[in-house]
Amino acid sequence: MTDSRLQQLERAWEASGSVKDEVAYLRERVRVGGLSEERFGLLLRSKQELAPGLSESEVVLAIRSLLGDAERFGGYAAVLAAVTKVVEAALVLLGSEREFGRSIVSALRNCRDCPCEAHARALMSTTPLGSRGMHPLLSLAPSLGAWFLPAYEEFTAQSSFAAQSMNVVEGSDLLEGRSPRDVLEVVKEGIEEWVHSN
Repeated sequence: MTDSRLQQLERAWEASGSVKDEVAYLRERVRVGGLSEERFGLLLRSKQELAPGLSESEVVLAIRSLLGDAERFGGYAAVLAAVTKVVEAALVLLGSEREFGRSIVSALRNCRDCPCEAHARALMSTTPLGSRGMHPLLSLAPSLGAWFLPAYEEFTAQSSFAAQSMNVVEGSDLLEGRSPRDVLEVVKEGIEEWVHSN
C-alpha cells in the first residue's frame, strides 16, 4: 500500500514537474524511510527563492549559505555535487581545454560518489604539470582533491569544505560571464539531483 502511494506520488511529480508534487513525493519517501529528514530539509532549502532586488554580493552570500547547508546535511558529496554542476556549466568557456574539463568533471563525480584517497589523487592528477595557466578551471582539481588526503585532515577539521570550495570556484573565475543568480540556480540543480539520486 505504501509503495503504491509512493509510486503514485512519483508519477504525479514526473507528469507535472511542479515543486508541490515533488515535495509531496519526497515527504512520502521520508515517511517510509527512503530519504532522511536532513536531505529532505536540504532540498526544501534549495527550493527557496531569493528576494528580488538583492545585490550580487548578497546572492554570492546566499550561494555560500546553501553550500554550507549542503555540507551540514549531506557532507562532502552534496557540496561536490553542486561544485561539479558549476564546473559542467563552465565547460562551455573552456575552448581548447574542454577535454581537460571533461576529465576534471569525471574525477569530481568519482570523488563525490566515493571520497577516498585513490579518487582524491586521481582528481589531483587531472591537471597536467605546467597547465595551470591555461584556464582557471584547471586549478580547481588539485585544490579540491587535497581535501580528501590524510595529510590534510587537520586543515579540513578547522575549515569548512563548502566555504573553501566556494573560494576555489570564485578565485578561479569559473563564474566569469555568469550572474550570481545563474550560478545559484546551477548549485541548486546539483544539490537537488544529488538528493534525488540518494
